Order: sequence, then C-alpha cells, then structure tokens
Amino acid sequence: MAPLQRWEERSLPPGPGSQGALRALEGHANDVAPRRPPETRPGVLNHMRTPKQLKVAVKTRVERGRVSPVARQVFDERLTYLSWRSLRHLEKAVRDASRIPGDFIECGVALGGSGIVIASLMPEGRTFHGYDVFGMIPPTTEKDDEKSRQRYEIISGGKSKGIRGDDYYGYMPDLLERVEESFGRHGLNGQVAFHKGLFEDTLKLDGPVSFAHLDCDWYESVKVCLERIYPVLGSGGLIISDDYHNYGGAREAVDEFLAKEPGLEIAHMSRGRPDRTTSIVLRKR
Repeated sequence: MAPLQRWEERSLPPGPGSQGALRALEGHANDVAPRRPPETRPGVLNHMRTPKQLKVAVKTRVERGRVSPVARQVFDERLTYLSWRSLRHLEKAVRDASRIPGDFIECGVALGGSGIVIASLMPEGRTFHGYDVFGMIPPTTEKDDEKSRQRYEIISGGKSKGIRGDDYYGYMPDLLERVEESFGRHGLNGQVAFHKGLFEDTLKLDGPVSFAHLDCDWYESVKVCLERIYPVLGSGGLIISDDYHNYGGAREAVDEFLAKEPGLEIAHMSRGRPDRTTSIVLRKR
C-alpha cells in the first residue's frame, strides 16, 4: 500500500494552486500593512483590512481553484457542509474509484451538494444512489459520544442552524423534493435514484459498488452502512467516512469494522484538525 501522505499529495494539481504559489501569496500578505483605508471597489482581496484577513482570502481562493466548477457551484448555492479541502478529497476519491465497476452511493444526502459532485463525476452508465431519511435525523445511542448526544439534542430541540444562516435541512418538510430539484438543476435527472427511510430498511444492495460516501454521523448508522456496502464493494473500491474525526461513534464504528475485516485498509486519513477534512478513506483490497 502506498504511504498515506502520497494519496493526499497526488490530489494537489500543479499550477497556480500549488503550495509554492500559496506561500508566495502569503508572503506578500505578510508585507501588507493596513496604513490606509481599504479600497471599496468590487473584489475579494482588495477590501481586506488586515494581513491576516488577506491571507485567509488568498487561501480560500487557492482552495476554491482546486475543485471542479460543480463543486464551486454547490458550495455557493449552500448545498454542502463540506469544506473546500473536503470537496477536493471527495473528488479525488470519486475519480480514483471510477475505474472500478459499480455504482456510486451516498448515505446521508442532506441538501444534496456532495451527491451532486459525486454524480457529476461518475462515468456514463453508472447510477448514483442517495440514501437518507430526508427529515429529522435518527437519535444517538449509548455507543455515541457526548459531543454527538449534545448535537442531537440541539437538532431535535429545533435549535440547529443551517448553512450560513439558512434553515437547517432536517426541519424542511419537502427536503427530498428540494434535493431532486437541485440534482435536476445540475442536469443529473436520469442517473440518480433516491431511497427515503432508515438505512436498515432501505440499504439493500445486490449489485456492485465502486464508491460510497458515508455522511451519517452516529455509530449505528455508520455500522449498518459498512456492513451492507462492504460485501458488494469491488476490489479497489473506496469508502469515505466523512465524520471519522468529528463524532466518536462514527470513529468507533469504523475502527471496529477495520479490526474484524482484514480486506479493508486505510487509503488516507486526515489530520482531523478543524481547518482540515475530518474524513477517513477506506479501500477494499
């Protein structure tokens, strides 16, 4: 197996978005002193007040330039919680898995942003399957950590906020219809199928799978998904568990499955920092 670091390095395209360019731009930002009022003409960088703010804007521009136009669109449309870095890793994994026969799966569709990215990169003849309750998230269990339980209390209490001030998607009574509309707006009507309900009721797979994106937070959800997907995952196929570093139950479910299933290996693991992707990428041998 290739070193874990190499998986991430291969995902960085050359050109203006390279680390060298980023360091050069950051160096310029460090030399900027806010000695005069900021200019007010339109633009992203020219109205920043401090070198720190300028560096943040530079990094955002660099990360934004590393993902596909579709990924930029779903981010701007507030259809995904994923960071630029997470979107880049998702696209890298989808492209790698495209050489493996099988369909593409997402468990935990939410507003559909990451699913749109996945479906837009699939080879012709494949199908995207999206599984979700398309409503209120199921409760946590004793296998989930305190952070997960607190998060569920906020959601179930009606106090959760959505992306950048929007309503939280779990409170939308027409969530599935909204997701279908978003997929259609991106020209993806004919190659997608949605399955509404709990994973234990709907995730029944009989065909080959090349890629799965698990964004389902809690222990039981991740456990069910791994148990159902792994048997039909093709050799070399990939599974991303998005919340590995974010919620303790998701991490425990993945670790338990890896311990009992030697046919599954870690292809890439993030650092788990707040400004980094919190996912883990698994590959079937």
